[in-house]
Amino acid sequence: MWNISNWATFFLRQNKTEEAIESYRKYLEKTPTDERIASVVGLYYYNKKHYKEALPYLEKIKEPKLLTSSVIIKIGDCYFADRQYQKAVEYFAKARTQNPSHAVLQEILKPLPFRMKK
Repeated sequence: MWNISNWATFFLRQNKTEEAIESYRKYLEKTPTDERIASVVGLYYYNKKHYKEALPYLEKIKEPKLLTSSVIIKIGDCYFADRQYQKAVEYFAKARTQNPSHAVLQEILKPLPFRMKK
């Protein structure tokens, strides 16, 4: 028996991304704790520059294997795009704690007029 997640995977293989994301969203309504699927949906919206839509999905990620410094930076970017600068800085600081030499993070922090403590 196919569930919604199986349909989403099928749609992805058929290059029907919109249908896949919609299937994943329906799946998450019934299984909101599936962080892997939440990360797929969140990263999809993030890459489409739909930051407000991406944020609730990305914030569900707690599993250390999924919550990489790159994902933490993306959450910070979402807050920055929403002009929630303090939250953005908090996430950038968290990413820096996890991976101080992350190249993207260094580029983000370079123009800021202050230095973050290590």
